[in-house]
Amino acid sequence: LASLLEQHCLEGEGRAVIGDYLKGRDIGLRSYAADLCVKFDRALLVEVGLSSSDPRLRLKAFMTMLSMGADGEASSCGADFRKTGQNSFRAFLNDPDPAIRVEALRKLQEEESAEQVRESAIAALLARSGRVRLLARYILKEFDPFAMYLERLEGTRVVDPLLPTLLKALLECEKPLPEAVLREKIEPLV
Repeated sequence: LASLLEQHCLEGEGRAVIGDYLKGRDIGLRSYAADLCVKFDRALLVEVGLSSSDPRLRLKAFMTMLSMGADGEASSCGADFRKTGQNSFRAFLNDPDPAIRVEALRKLQEEESAEQVRESAIAALLARSGRVRLLARYILKEFDPFAMYLERLEGTRVVDPLLPTLLKALLECEKPLPEAVLREKIEPLV
């Protein structure tokens, strides 16, 4: 009975109400509406959720969109991109949520040639998220990120907001830092 009632919620005007719940301020209602959409109307979740400011809802919508393409549903990923105004997974590389950026980079790696993904992966080497940087280093196996980080660090001032990310990224490379970097960049911070 509960399942029938839930399914009935998404028929007719109920779909618009569920869409309003997805856009609403109440996190409980947003979550409930998203769960309903996962069961009965995944296209609505993708359509509304991808533009949400709620990172959990956006991630759920993004993952739902990926699963829709994998399941071979009538509304494939391409159709969902058209609904949301996106042309490719590349549009999600700047999402505030690192989990979405990681998945978007993975999908680009599957769908595009190595040369096409290379530029996006190089940009991802400077991401604040360690997960995104790790995947970028994995994609760029023949690329030396350590040299790029050192080169970028030369022009970075101590007050530059990119400096902590660069230092983390350098340490992730597990190579000894040059003495000049230690003296000029790290000592002033300490």
